[in-house]
Amino acid sequence: MPSPRSRPASRRWLLVRLGGHPYALDTRHVRHLLPCGAGAAPAVRFDGAEYRVLDLVRLFRLDPGPASATYVLVHDDAGARAALPVDGVVGLIDLGEGEVTALPAVYRGRERRWFAGLARTESALAIVLSVPGVLEAARAAADPAAPVPAGGER
Repeated sequence: MPSPRSRPASRRWLLVRLGGHPYALDTRHVRHLLPCGAGAAPAVRFDGAEYRVLDLVRLFRLDPGPASATYVLVHDDAGARAALPVDGVVGLIDLGEGEVTALPAVYRGRERRWFAGLARTESALAIVLSVPGVLEAARAAADPAAPVPAGGER
């Protein structure tokens, strides 16, 4: 049996479905999961903090799937936060350092800020979300007058 030191470093990821596709979020940025209520709310409150709802289906221009069932509350190291409605939570997965691969060249627009790479799971190829990049999009949506980040379009 390999010793703990010989195991490759891995991180835990939350696997969700969004617009019918699998996405992975680094659990270091996940605060909590909450059920979505009826109707669209501009924000949800949890533990005294407000999380603006960011519709990733709309942002990513995906075909809408079933009604969102869960909010994934996320944050970044700078204190930004958002509630991400997802179709469903698949579960937790562990990915080693080499198991998240860089985005292929076909991703050459603003999605390079939203997506950190691709990861093969047991059942599918998942898009790895960049939580800081997604939160940057949330800030831009909340303040349309905000300057466009370096690298281009919003």
